[in-house]
This record gives sequence, structure tokens and C-alpha cells, in this order.
Amino acid sequence: MEVAERLFIQKGFDGTSIRDLSKEAGINVAMISYYFGSKENLLQAIVEQKANYGLLKSQEYNAMLDLTPFEKLSCIMDYYADKILNNQGYHQLLHKELNNDQRPELRGIILGILEKNWVEIRKAIQEGQDRGLFKKDIDPTLVIMTIFGFLNQCTRKDLNEKLRLENPGKSMNEIRDKIKNHLSRLLKDHLTNY
Repeated sequence: MEVAERLFIQKGFDGTSIRDLSKEAGINVAMISYYFGSKENLLQAIVEQKANYGLLKSQEYNAMLDLTPFEKLSCIMDYYADKILNNQGYHQLLHKELNNDQRPELRGIILGILEKNWVEIRKAIQEGQDRGLFKKDIDPTLVIMTIFGFLNQCTRKDLNEKLRLENPGKSMNEIRDKIKNHLSRLLKDHLTNY
């Protein structure tokens, strides 16, 4: 799966053959079919593995009773920001597949996997609304789209380069922190009643 992820990022999903995968992984071509059935199923397994970990992290933060809803949402957002910004190639691949009309079934599967994670983000937002800490008229789906849309834009190579040029002398970690702080302030201003 690690080899497949790397090759899918380097060559693209369509540009990577089963033979490429087996050669690079040092396995027989038949093993891929035996364990995954197809290249699409292999990509699905990669997405599920990564998304399931994110789901567990989000559930863990939502279960922390000592955190406010905004702190829960911030922890979840920080987790996803780090995940996306530290694995930009994977997330570019994922969004390319989400925009690919040639494999609607795979797109539907990926969206279903991601939706499980979005449910946990909605829980933090809904808790804030129920407790009167977040504005009642906020649409949780639009908040989620804002978070991921912003983070996904930050994975674009041209915008990454622009950030580097506009922040001379700053490390990528400092730029990541700047991105996360901006998103946190944006959400706080948009969501909270205080």
C-alpha cells in the first residue's frame, strides 16, 4: 500500500500500472489481484486506512469532556491541517480522483469514507450550537467545506510557492502554523458568539 500510494502520487492513478506496482513492491502481479482485486480497490484501501485513523482522532477529541466545542473543533482542524499540509501529494491525488468523472463508483466510495469523518466535525459544531457557544444560523456543512477547501487550496504548488515568497526566511513549519492560526481565527470569528 505504501508503494502504491507513492507511485499514484508520482505517476498519477491512471499512469501507474499493476506491473509498476508489483515491480516496485517486489511482489508477484497476482498478489495485488488476490489481496485487492483491482487497482481501484487498492486505492480504496489506502483511503480507508488514512481516513479511519482520522476518524479515530476526531472521535477521541469529541470525547474529551474537558474541552469546549471550539477547542474540540480546533484540535480536529489542527489534526487535519497537519495531515493535509504534510501529505500534499496524497491529498492532490485524492482530489483529482474526486473530480474524475471516469470512475464515479470510486468517487462515491471515497466520498462515503470521508463523510464518516465529516460527521465527527459536525458533532463538535452541533455541540457548540446546542450549548449556545456557536451561532445558531451556522451551516455545519459549509463550515466543513470552508475548512477543507482552504486547506486543499494550500496544497496547490503555485500557492505554496506564493506563500514561501511572501514569507522569506520562514520555515515550512512556520508557514504551516501561520495557515493553521489563520484558519482558527477565521472559524472563531465565524462561529462564536463572543
